[in-house]
Amino acid sequence: MIQMLRSLGERFPQIIAISHISDVQGQFDNTFLVAEDDMGNSRVESLT
Repeated sequence: MIQMLRSLGERFPQIIAISHISDVQGQFDNTFLVAEDDMGNSRVESLT
């Protein structure tokens, strides 16, 4: 799946993938983590 998404990068300037699989997370140049804080609010953190 990761290789397929990388090959699509040649045709499309932006590809968004959402995954709960830890092996997929962090495999791309720009990776963001969306997590819930103690108050129930969502926060976004850049992992790159």
